Amino acid sequence: MKIVLTEEITKNAAQEACEILGANSTGFQSSSERVQVASKIKLMVATNTAAQKNYKSETGGKFWVGAERKKSCSTVNSCGDETVDAYEWTDGKTSGTDGMKWQSGQPDFYQEAQKCVIIASSKDYESRHGLLDDDMCANTERVDGYICGKSAGSS
Repeated sequence: MKIVLTEEITKNAAQEACEILGANSTGFQSSSERVQVASKIKLMVATNTAAQKNYKSETGGKFWVGAERKKSCSTVNSCGDETVDAYEWTDGKTSGTDGMKWQSGQPDFYQEAQKCVIIASSKDYESRHGLLDDDMCANTERVDGYICGKSAGSS
């Protein structure tokens, strides 16, 4: 798994960057994997002065992951339980919803435009740390980077 800090990157550009590395925007098979990644982000930023300057928020950062709203869920509440049924992993390897744990009140599919997913890494607010949030795929303003992953055993 590779965590990349960058400035102003859309979800699609993040996916393309992962593909250049021979990977995909990653999903999380389990909650423990998701929390481990968030903790790695937190540590990486804490020990990297350049990363701290790029970190968009004083309280934490947001990184694109490999999940999106299902195309069949085009309106709010069109797919039952939004936290379980409306989003899916897009990396082609991750399955199920064990790794999807959302921030309070999320996903909210704001203005029916938030179709992509970020993970929050919080320095100060443990209530958000390691949790997911939906966001607009073209958003670059509050995004600090992206996470790429490969299947176990891939080089």
